[in-house]
Amino acid sequence: MKPNRFALTKAHLQVRLSRFGYLWLVLLIILTFLLLASDFLSDRVSLQEGDMAPDNVYYFGTAKSYVSQAYTAQAQNLAAGAVEQIYKYDETVSTDLQRQIDELFDSLQSTKALVPDVSGQLTALSEILTPKEADAEPPAQALLEYFVQLDEAGEWLLRNSLKNAVAAAYSRGEFGEETLPEVIEQCAANIRAAAVSSDAENFMLQAQKMLTFKPTHVFDQVATMDAITQAISNVQPISRTVYPGQLIVKRGQEVTAADVEAMSAVGLQQPVSDIQAYFGLLLLVIICYLLLWLYCTKMSGDNEISMQKLSLISILFVGILLMARVITLVKFESDLATDWMLGLAVPVPAFAMLVTALVNRRTAIFATLIVSIFVGIMCGANMLYIFAALVGGLIGVWQVSNMNSRSHYAVAVAYICASYMLVTLAWCFMWNYGARSIGIGFLMSFINGLISVILTVGALPLLETVFSITTEIRLMELSNLNHPLLKKLMIEAPGTYNHSILVGNLAEAAADQIGANGLLVRVASYFHDIGKTKRPNFYVENQKPGENPHDKLQPSLSTFIITSHTKEGADMARKYKLPVEIIDIIEQHHGTGVLKGFYNKALEQAKANEAASGPVREDDFRYPGPIPQTREAALVMLADSCQAAVQSMNAPTPGQIEGMVRDIVKGKHNEGQLNNCDLTFRDLDIISSTFATILAGAKHYRLPYPEQLAKELEKMRKQAEKAEKTEEKAEKTEKPEDKENNNKENKEKSESKERDKE
Repeated sequence: MKPNRFALTKAHLQVRLSRFGYLWLVLLIILTFLLLASDFLSDRVSLQEGDMAPDNVYYFGTAKSYVSQAYTAQAQNLAAGAVEQIYKYDETVSTDLQRQIDELFDSLQSTKALVPDVSGQLTALSEILTPKEADAEPPAQALLEYFVQLDEAGEWLLRNSLKNAVAAAYSRGEFGEETLPEVIEQCAANIRAAAVSSDAENFMLQAQKMLTFKPTHVFDQVATMDAITQAISNVQPISRTVYPGQLIVKRGQEVTAADVEAMSAVGLQQPVSDIQAYFGLLLLVIICYLLLWLYCTKMSGDNEISMQKLSLISILFVGILLMARVITLVKFESDLATDWMLGLAVPVPAFAMLVTALVNRRTAIFATLIVSIFVGIMCGANMLYIFAALVGGLIGVWQVSNMNSRSHYAVAVAYICASYMLVTLAWCFMWNYGARSIGIGFLMSFINGLISVILTVGALPLLETVFSITTEIRLMELSNLNHPLLKKLMIEAPGTYNHSILVGNLAEAAADQIGANGLLVRVASYFHDIGKTKRPNFYVENQKPGENPHDKLQPSLSTFIITSHTKEGADMARKYKLPVEIIDIIEQHHGTGVLKGFYNKALEQAKANEAASGPVREDDFRYPGPIPQTREAALVMLADSCQAAVQSMNAPTPGQIEGMVRDIVKGKHNEGQLNNCDLTFRDLDIISSTFATILAGAKHYRLPYPEQLAKELEKMRKQAEKAEKTEEKAEKTEKPEDKENNNKENKEKSESKERDKE
């Protein structure tokens, strides 16, 4: 068996993908970063609060609203300053004074108890009753001696009298700092009124000096802070809007915090470090391309996205970004009204349509999302351009997906222009743009649609040829039955031509059911037997009754003639520059199947002439292959075999047709012809059912009428009886050598029928 050329090619592509895939990704990241970074910070300034602006600073992007921290902070400060201090009644002040009195008398009593001699007691008591102020005078000696002579009952009397005097003074309730002297004086008056003697009065007045009097109307810090916090929280964030063309900082003006904030909000304020900004840009590019890489290699649904298609995608990425950079560098007028809208002229739909046509729709959608982000960055990180590019690109994907000829691109112009215009109109209404901006946006939208379609129509044939990619448009053009090869097939091999058309319809219906490429299957079916035009009369569908040139040829020569039509068809397809997918199907549609009719004939000849010939090998009677490598090639193989087999059946029933179809499909599977085509058992069942349904309808089977059936049965019975009598009579008169010749002739007729089926 010959080596599987397609399998080797696919393996080679996989090696290339694993070996050079990362290099492709790195190069694409570097090129994209350089394009985005080339004008990334050109419109930014570096001004700080308090600086003098050397030039006017204008903003030329779209209207942007942001929450101003500076203005909000000012409003919050004003709200906090308007909150008055909150005071409260402190009930603990009177209680604290009672505690101070207890501590003072406890200290005096413990001193008397611990110091044995009187002089020591007087000295210690003097220290306790002397105020802490620097100019305070110590108590009189007589007061100290008075207290030393008191017994326990006298001490408790003084303590309680002082506590009652203080409590009576604080009974007036809430008072502030300004009333505190009056309260202290009231306390002294209460002491004088309650004292039982002058010594007791003087001692309690001295003890009063040791107490710390406080007002009961005190500042409530917690409540005040709560009120300030509440006032600040009630201040709504203050938003500011910077409009296109607005002057943010005037030349020679001192830059304020609000100015710095506004420049930062609209992206004009250069960061402290350029390296940080560029690193962030590089990181964004890496993230986007890693997502694209994972999608293309893991999730796109295209199992054949090779290094070739990845290279194509990268070229398209770099190309569209180069165009975007050139467009954004154009400057027209001083007010920059036209320059704002130049981003709408970047032909992102052309990128989307090319990726859709050359790779697949799902990859195009994901790639369009990423390229829209990059275009938005080039246009000043403006959401208008990101959204417009995304919508226009998706419209382009949709148009290519529904395209049935290149002329449909004219319709795509209208759809792309309309999508860009609607996005522009919505954005201008949202941000209150003027009529002039809307008009310029509409003009750019029209230019975009026109350029996108022109680029797509012009670049698609070139990219198809350079990258050897077969697009849906190309297949639709090849499906035209006026193609020179199909005309040649129709004229020189009309039976093969009709067979090819039927195979195409059959295979396309099954392809649609299992999710294969129905258009590719149909077109490949049209061309799969073009090699038969070399010697059309050697194929049964082109032969007249009774004419079979193989009866006069050796089996090996007949095998060579029949099997060569796949190679000759592939050569003709290459000469006419048919897509490689169709050429592969032409070569694979018979796989490595055996021509059993010629093989059996060779075996018979070998038995009859065993001494003159060598052994007969089955491999000498096989098609060169390879076996089908794709589902589409397998569908053409199965449709080809089933259509030919059912065509040779005489008045079959639907059940017989389905049985024949399933036997053929099962036989191909058992022979290993479907090992490399990724068809499941469920797919094979769907294919068999679809084939059987269509072929049964094509045969127009009808049940015979009862009278007709009875006549045919009677006729068949009479013919059988007559034939039986004729055979008996012939056997009686037939010579042995004639009998042998008749047997040989019957065998040759049987072999001829088998060859006709092949």
